Amino acid sequence: MKLKPVLFLIIIFTFTLLAHPGKTCAQTASLSFEPNTITAIGNEDVVITVYLDTNSTETNTITVDIDYDPKILEVTELDTQNSVFESSAEEDFGNGNILLTRFMSPGNLFKGKGELLKVKFRILQETASTVRFGDKTLVLDTSANSLDLSSGTLSINDEVGNVTDIVIDKDNSYLIILAVVFVVVILLVAYLLSRKRKGQFAQQG
Repeated sequence: MKLKPVLFLIIIFTFTLLAHPGKTCAQTASLSFEPNTITAIGNEDVVITVYLDTNSTETNTITVDIDYDPKILEVTELDTQNSVFESSAEEDFGNGNILLTRFMSPGNLFKGKGELLKVKFRILQETASTVRFGDKTLVLDTSANSLDLSSGTLSINDEVGNVTDIVIDKDNSYLIILAVVFVVVILLVAYLLSRKRKGQFAQQG
C-alpha cells in the first residue's frame, strides 16, 4: 500500500528534525535599552542603560554595536563599572557609533539578565530619532558559538511626540503581513458582494 503524499511529507519532516536537532532549539539572547523612549530637550543629558538577557545560556564574550544620529545626539560618557562582563577588549564611540567588546575572565561565565553599560547622551536637537543596535553586535557562548539576537530600540520623541521611523521587530513582522493580507481579503469580499448586489438590482429593474 502506497503512503499518501501528506503522510510521506510528515515522515520526511520528522526525520529532518531528528537528524538536525540543533536547528530547532537555537540559543537566543536579547538586548534592550532602558528607558526605551525619551523626549528630546535641547542640551539635556540623558543616561541610557543597555541590558543583556541570555535566557539562561552561558556566555563569555559580547560585542555591542550601537548606531545613532550624530546631528541629534552626542555621546559624552560610557560607564562600564557595573558591567556583568569583567574585562574590556575594545571601547570606542563618536561620529554616530558606539563599539564595545567585553569578555569574562578565563573560567568565568555569565547567564541571565544583567547590565552591560550606561551611555550618557547629550541632546543636540529637539528632533525625533531612533537609536538601534548595529550589525556588528554579537554574543558568544562558552563554545564560541554566536547566539541568535533580538534587540530593542531607543525612540527619541520630539515635544509633540513624533518619531522619525517605525521599527518592526523581525520576529513579529509576519504578524504585520498577515494583518495586511486579512484587510485585503476583507476589502475584496466587500467589493465582490457590492458588485453582486448591483447586478441583482439591475436585473430587478
